[in-house]
Amino acid sequence: MNYRMNLPAPVESDATMESAWTYTISDESLSAELAELYERARGPVTGTLGNILRVHSLYPAGLRAYLDLYTGAMRGDTGPALR
Repeated sequence: MNYRMNLPAPVESDATMESAWTYTISDESLSAELAELYERARGPVTGTLGNILRVHSLYPAGLRAYLDLYTGAMRGDTGPALR
């Protein structure tokens, strides 16, 4: 799936824009792959997904790599390359 697309410029408000922003894919428009990754990434207690993980929505392969690395590190799984 090609996630590069023509996106409109952000709308400026009366206030000055002081923080960074990025486009993300809304929960209603998730692909099956991204929905599965979001479920893996949700917090076990609250069920929420942090914005830092939502920024991966335009590049799901990056989110998958991050989740694999993170869960491997937290569970002590060194993977086949280090065994």
